[in-house]
Amino acid sequence: MSSSQLFISDDLIAEVLSLLKVKSVLRFRCVNKHWDTLISDPTFVKLHLEKSAKQNPHFLLITEHITHIPGESPNGSDDKSEYECGVIPYSVSSLLENPSFDLSVDSYYLMQHKGCSKIVGSYNGLICLSGESYGREYYECWFRLWNPATKATSPKLGFLRLFHNRPGCAADNGYFNFTFGYDNSTGTYKIFASRYVFRKRRSEVRILCLGDDVWRDIQTFPVEPLCLSSCQTETYNQYSLPPEFDQVPPRAPIIGVLGDSLCFSYRYKETDLIIWQMKKFGVEDSWSQFLKISCHSLQIHYDYTEYMKFFFKLVPLFLSKDGDTLILKCFQEDQEILYNWRNNTVVRTKISASTTTTDDRTVHYVSCTANDHIESLVSVFLKN
Repeated sequence: MSSSQLFISDDLIAEVLSLLKVKSVLRFRCVNKHWDTLISDPTFVKLHLEKSAKQNPHFLLITEHITHIPGESPNGSDDKSEYECGVIPYSVSSLLENPSFDLSVDSYYLMQHKGCSKIVGSYNGLICLSGESYGREYYECWFRLWNPATKATSPKLGFLRLFHNRPGCAADNGYFNFTFGYDNSTGTYKIFASRYVFRKRRSEVRILCLGDDVWRDIQTFPVEPLCLSSCQTETYNQYSLPPEFDQVPPRAPIIGVLGDSLCFSYRYKETDLIIWQMKKFGVEDSWSQFLKISCHSLQIHYDYTEYMKFFFKLVPLFLSKDGDTLILKCFQEDQEILYNWRNNTVVRTKISASTTTTDDRTVHYVSCTANDHIESLVSVFLKN
């Protein structure tokens, strides 16, 4: 067969390209217009996302960058500080094999998006950023979507304004907590906003569907939300807690997803971390105690003053594919904890947090939090 008769179907091309990393796929858009169209097609983007989630999961390390700028006053009264965030989409397998790595300017994406300095959450390769401003009459916040793999950023969206001098203002009810997630049933990305209104003894809840850019009030509930790692729907259900959860812990339990299961974790008697998994979502009888880990096994040795008892926080972040290694965040440390429960070994991520001084500016790099992440081709310009 001559080269002129050689034919490769679009399905085969898409299958091969879907196995590549985002950076490599983007280079192939330059082959010709046909390949550019194929790679930009939503069907291929979805295929690549599915393959990336299975073969190349990442762990998103979030860092904060504080720059100290000395002023002219000898007592430091006019000193200033600049705050920025950065993220490191780090391969989970690489992190488990080698938890030591240097934090340098070349190793992370710096969030240089005007007006946004906080990370709300990450889903399908998109990172939701937030910004805020405080005026004399009102507090305002907004959001952007950022795909660090494609280096694309959306315009500002989801403006939310709360006036200080009106009933129900932020001063009376507190500020909203935000969560970013994806509704699989509709294919819609959403931002979930909640706050507990003490005078009403209820939580106020709003949903922003990205694409229509309109906030909507949804069904409230008579409790204060726990720490949520993601949101997916606009309704809520009440489930019984695990049967052996019979003692109120020092801090509120953590709700999240671990190993594709709903996860409920809490500190037990100040000495252990207990993690429960709901094996079948929505089935209360499927609660199963996954792990009970002692702080001693995690090599956590603190002088538990009353202050430390209240503020100590240990959060499960990620479970390895084989289910053996758990990555945890201890908020009293600037390193993540890698715990293999089968052989009871502990390793801490040794991030080289650096301090540099240039032109009388001192810059500190500090790891602050982490969650799972997927590199994807998903567009930040969403439409309904």
